[in-house]
Formats: sequence, structure tokens, C-alpha cells
Amino acid sequence: MGYYALFYDTVDDFTARRAADRGEHLRLLREAHARGELVLAGALAEPPDRALLVFHSDRRSVAEDFARKDPYVVNGLVRHWEVRPWTVVVGDEPAGQQTPFGGDGRIVRLWSARTGEHEAKPYLDHLQASVIPQIRRLKGYVAATALTRVTDSGVEILVATLWQSPRQSKSSLGRMWRARSSGRKRPRS
Repeated sequence: MGYYALFYDTVDDFTARRAADRGEHLRLLREAHARGELVLAGALAEPPDRALLVFHSDRRSVAEDFARKDPYVVNGLVRHWEVRPWTVVVGDEPAGQQTPFGGDGRIVRLWSARTGEHEAKPYLDHLQASVIPQIRRLKGYVAATALTRVTDSGVEILVATLWQSPRQSKSSLGRMWRARSSGRKRPRS
């Protein structure tokens, strides 16, 4: 079994046009999740121009078939979609154990960024050397990963962190950001 990331690039007026197809889209998502194929799905915000759906399957075609029948794709709300194999380095549980997304109260926090091609490597280096080590020390932290994608307009970066519970992620991250804003010395993030 492997993981596959399905990326959607949506049309400019996506949020205004999606209402007619949203019910059917959500039904397909719920069915794929109930079958154990879909692990995680959601729109990226600020701006709301992309979405990420993570599938766990032995076949890439599971994610591709989902996209081909999704009303957002069929009705032109998605201008481009792409399926990429996702190599999970941290956070994949051994067979027979509860998966990180298996309804045990854990939560994933997503951050996205866009940058120029030359700024991406320093950004990722800083993330790896400073930000992730700091987050790892926070109570409730489980795992983190970063995905990148080169586009015509630069590099898109998606960082996903996994936490034991929504309360712990909010509490721990809140303390970290309050420490930063109060002027206490800590690494830049």
C-alpha cells in the first residue's frame, strides 16, 4: 500500500461556483473515506485556489478514478489535477495499528507558502533546521512533513504537522507564537 496525493488547481471563481456540485463532491469524499481509500482531504486557503486529497491504496488509479468522476472536475471547477506518489517519511503506522488519521482524535495542521524558485531552498532549510526541531519539542506533536511543487509562478510548499489532539496543537502552537510576540529569544520561524 502506498500514499498518493491528488492536487486540484481550481478556477478563479471556484468558491462562488462550487455550490451546485458541493453535495455530490462531499458524498464521493465520504464514500472514498468509508472504503478506507481517502485518508485526508481539504481545500488550501489564502487564496482558496487549490485542494489536496491524500489516498492510501495499492493503486494510483484509485486517486485518478476519483478525480475523473468528481463533479468539480467534470463540471470545469478544477482547471488542472495531478496525482503524485507521496513517500511518507514520518507518521505512517505499521500494519495493524491505528493510522494517524483513523479517528483517534489526532489532527493535522496545514501551512502553505509560495515562493520564488531561488527562495525555496533557504525556506526549506530554515524549516528543517529551526522550525521543525522547535515544533518537535511541543506537547502533543507526532509528525511533520513538507511537500513541494514547482509551478510556472514559483514553488509551492505545503507543510503538514500531526498532533495528538486539536486542543494540544492549539495550546502548544499558541504558546510558541505568544513567546515569539513577547520578545523572548527563540529561533525565527
